[in-house]
Amino acid sequence: MMNDNETLQEVTEGTTERIESGDPTAATDGATPIPEQESTPQSAENTDAQGTDDERTPQSTQQCETVPVESIVFREDLYPRIEHDAALVEQYASVIEKLPPIEVNQHYELIDGQHRLLAHSRAAEETIDVIITHTQSDDALLKLAIERNSRHGMQLSMKDKKSTALKMYAACPEQEHANFRKELADLFSVHPDTVRNWTRDIDRSLRDERDEKIFNMWLACQTQEMISAEVGIDQSVVSDLIKEFMGFRKFPKTHKFSEETARFSEEGFSPPIYNVWEVHSAESIVENLLWLYTDPFDIIVDPFAGGGHTIDACKKRLRRYYVSDLTPIVSRNREIRTHDIQTSMPKVPSWQDVKVVYLAPDKKADTGVNIVNIINAFAPHLQAGAKMAVLMQPIALDTDKEKRVFVDPIWEIIQRVKLAICARIHVPLSSIEMYSEQDEHWATDTKQLLGINRELIVWEV
Repeated sequence: MMNDNETLQEVTEGTTERIESGDPTAATDGATPIPEQESTPQSAENTDAQGTDDERTPQSTQQCETVPVESIVFREDLYPRIEHDAALVEQYASVIEKLPPIEVNQHYELIDGQHRLLAHSRAAEETIDVIITHTQSDDALLKLAIERNSRHGMQLSMKDKKSTALKMYAACPEQEHANFRKELADLFSVHPDTVRNWTRDIDRSLRDERDEKIFNMWLACQTQEMISAEVGIDQSVVSDLIKEFMGFRKFPKTHKFSEETARFSEEGFSPPIYNVWEVHSAESIVENLLWLYTDPFDIIVDPFAGGGHTIDACKKRLRRYYVSDLTPIVSRNREIRTHDIQTSMPKVPSWQDVKVVYLAPDKKADTGVNIVNIINAFAPHLQAGAKMAVLMQPIALDTDKEKRVFVDPIWEIIQRVKLAICARIHVPLSSIEMYSEQDEHWATDTKQLLGINRELIVWEV
């Protein structure tokens, strides 16, 4: 993370100047320079004096290249961050030409620069500048990645540091624990007492981390079999934990969720009791649907996941979610399944728990007949009382060769769907959110009206 008094532009401009001048210390996470001592190769004399144990002193021979983005290897097991910052990826993607190189080893395995790498993919860049630092083992790569991410740029969170430290500590022979705690304190730039607190409760911490992974996978509608295989514990343990979650008797300690937020009973929430929703985010639309039609841990299916707003709303309100998209955005491709809803149905593990199917296709998509077909395909899988919700603009601009015409997909869908409508909700948008300056000029010249209202139609199975 940048310093509070630095902007992205200030940092990247300074770094770009160092790169162009040939300074090899310019490429670090978050556009902060690598300390010079880390990038200076050792002389043969120093190497002989200090030994060649690359486990403790990663080799730092460096060279610069421009390589295909797809050639970079991201190894989750050798990268110290648990999660990346999707917002930062989007920010970096908007200034891609100003970002400094990422750092990789001779096998193009990522050492530092995950957010920059994702930003290049998000911006559909084919190549990326890299600084190559030679390493001689996986342990050496991991330690170097930790050093880079601990001392500059977007700092590792304490959660990242603790998680990685505990994994390393668990793999360390018990007889070496005392010395290894000191190494971990130096490696993560934390006080030795902090490491002692982490490792004193290692068994409990590893169990908490396991429970969090199980909880997150379960919310994302992974099967118990998949969770058991991924975490490496018996399926009966997974089943027992899920029962604890559903009874609100246990939650991962890192989560701030509560039964109060799951039941929308927290102070400040305004129930959507009218059929006009002047909401300010896509997440708020999903939250309203959850309040109206679901209970905690029910499932919502969203095959047009887009930016992942359904995920955010479901995590906040403790609903399970099965989300997919034809082309998931790069910053959330680990959370959003890749799936074409127009070719097959999603493989939801528990259809009887699905209470809402939410369809919010892109306004430029071919929507009318396609949405009707999707609704008709979902309906037989759902239990009586489940809801199908479609969010679309009632009047959409379309093109027929070179002549513009108006189409009304909402009316077409209502006419074709044979389910009972239980709600018709107006969700207005601003003109800025829907139309370009070219559209507005066309409307002025032709004296046509542009629709700035979306409609949310809800059917009951």
